[in-house]
Amino acid sequence: GFNNYAVVNNNLSLVNRYYEKDILKTFPNPFNSKISLSFNLSSNSKISVIIYDLLGREIKQVSSAYYKTGLHKIIWDAKNNRMESVPTGIYFCVFNINGNRFVSKILYLK
Repeated sequence: GFNNYAVVNNNLSLVNRYYEKDILKTFPNPFNSKISLSFNLSSNSKISVIIYDLLGREIKQVSSAYYKTGLHKIIWDAKNNRMESVPTGIYFCVFNINGNRFVSKILYLK
């Protein structure tokens, strides 16, 4: 499915497939208006969530904040940083958690 995770070095160069089902979930995937980005933290953590397109360009910084231990959910509404609707296609949701990056491939269908 589309819930593939990978540790990333620089930008979107995917290396060493990394499956971490408890850290990050995207639902529904594919999505057509909003997608839920859920993550479960074992300790208080600084989190950033950024959406990139296939060319590695930043589309939307969804969140950059400190979160407490536990389950959290963020909604992305398929809009870019200028609040414009994005085109249909494949995007990468990059979760940066305490210096570790996890990538989920998501599919947006209108």
